[in-house]
Amino acid sequence: MGISLSKEDAKKLSATLHANADAFAWTVVDIPDIDPSIIMHKLSTFKDARPIAQKKRKLAEEKRAVAREETKKSL
Repeated sequence: MGISLSKEDAKKLSATLHANADAFAWTVVDIPDIDPSIIMHKLSTFKDARPIAQKKRKLAEEKRAVAREETKKSL
């Protein structure tokens, strides 16, 4: 949920998502009637390409605290 969402709207959205959690598929097992080739995500990469590790990005302490708080609220 974005920071532009009011607290009241965030609570309503969170309640709606929790109430309808059974409507979401968490694994392929949850949707047995759908062909996996339709719903699977594939990355188009060169066969000979080597993976490159990106530098770890650090958040400023203030942003890290906000992210931590938002995560706690959504759980």
